[in-house]
Amino acid sequence: HKKCCENKVAIVIADVSGKGIPAALFMMRGKAIIKEKIIYSKTLSDVFYEANNLLYENNKENLFITCFLAVIDLNSGKMEYINAGHNKLVVIRDGKAFELDSKTNFVLGGIEDFNYESEEFMLNQNDKLFFYTDGVTEAQDIDGNLFGIERLLSSLTEYANLSPELIVSSISSDLDKYSDVQFDDITMIVFEYSNVALISSENPSTKGLITVTEKISEHIKKNKLSDELNAKISIIIDELYSNKVKYGFKGINHPLIIVKGKYEDKENRYILTFIDNDLEFNPLKNVKEPTMSDNLDDFEEGGLGLFIVNSFATNIKYLRMEEQNILIIEKDLNEMGEKK
Repeated sequence: HKKCCENKVAIVIADVSGKGIPAALFMMRGKAIIKEKIIYSKTLSDVFYEANNLLYENNKENLFITCFLAVIDLNSGKMEYINAGHNKLVVIRDGKAFELDSKTNFVLGGIEDFNYESEEFMLNQNDKLFFYTDGVTEAQDIDGNLFGIERLLSSLTEYANLSPELIVSSISSDLDKYSDVQFDDITMIVFEYSNVALISSENPSTKGLITVTEKISEHIKKNKLSDELNAKISIIIDELYSNKVKYGFKGINHPLIIVKGKYEDKENRYILTFIDNDLEFNPLKNVKEPTMSDNLDDFEEGGLGLFIVNSFATNIKYLRMEEQNILIIEKDLNEMGEKK
């Protein structure tokens, strides 16, 4: 996904026909074209019309791409979407998962000058969107039975109240238990429309840290939470971000940090999620509590900052998914005397 313009986010999921190097190259070309067209085309229909014609040119292998594109207005909740032969989007609302009806336009790269139609859907607060490739529903058990859409909807309903990260990991676990052999590539994206601040920081730097801290601070103030929480969250962001910039990203060509702040008013808790594309590193291993006699130089890289983070959190989890490190820090605001 990417921020396509002010207060809007674009989410794209796609799958390519065929296997091997030709298919991989075709998908790479398709990804680059769609990314460019999202920025410069006037409408979603134009995005797919132009992308389709470019992919159709010189398509000697007769490959094609299925694709689902959604653009979400983060202020209003209005989602405009368009489906080019892909699986239907699954919406999780009020504890139940269902498929979103959509016109299934033709695939990309198949025929020239196809006119694609977009549609609209209004999101409610706390709705979750589940995007996936057919490797999920077409996973097979030992007898050749498919995992299927009904089983997927049932599982997503069961996991409806989990965070997006945990929904993906839970479905992955279900698929591992169901099928011993993976026959097709599997991709899953979960997007939650809620009271969230989301900031991406490419090539992280001191300037990026300031921007992230300011945006999260604005989000905390917007929800009328305390200055004490604001100060502690700022310290945590400073520690995690600075540690990653100072010690991490060795050999990573395009370093990225994503910070998400979310206030859940029903549970009266604040959740800070810190995501990066560095090599696998679980910061929760061997977190040492400092004593008066400790020499600060004896702490491992970033160790003291991680102790500060750990001591603040009510719950803290680490996940490694899609070649990303994900640290989820939850704070029960009742512990700080903050009322709903």
